[in-house]
Amino acid sequence: PLYLGRAARTASAAQRLALFARDLGCTRPNCTAPASRSQAHHITNWREDGLTNVDTMTLACGCDNRLVDTGGWSTTMGPDGRTHWTPPPLLDVGQPRTNQYHRPTLYPAEGEGGGDGETDSPAR
Repeated sequence: PLYLGRAARTASAAQRLALFARDLGCTRPNCTAPASRSQAHHITNWREDGLTNVDTMTLACGCDNRLVDTGGWSTTMGPDGRTHWTPPPLLDVGQPRTNQYHRPTLYPAEGEGGGDGETDSPAR
């Protein structure tokens, strides 16, 4: 089952597979951890009545999962189904961010338009 609600705290094998397919890896911005090294993370903490449903969880590597508990980060699910991570006020003004590393096809490659002509490639 993909929707366990409050019946279980840990994700089922089916939920993990669905998260692997959807998220491809840790969803915290700039993290490159693959799905195989990530954990099911409750968007709303289980202790705060979070649900163990595939649409209320995301993938986070162990270090990033702990950032929410001890580091002041927060997570929300955007209307596009992508996880938004918001850093604590000490680090930023609270602008939510998404991880683009595992989804390069969402962004045009060099020479495919959509850019400002600037690249991050080294000069030749």
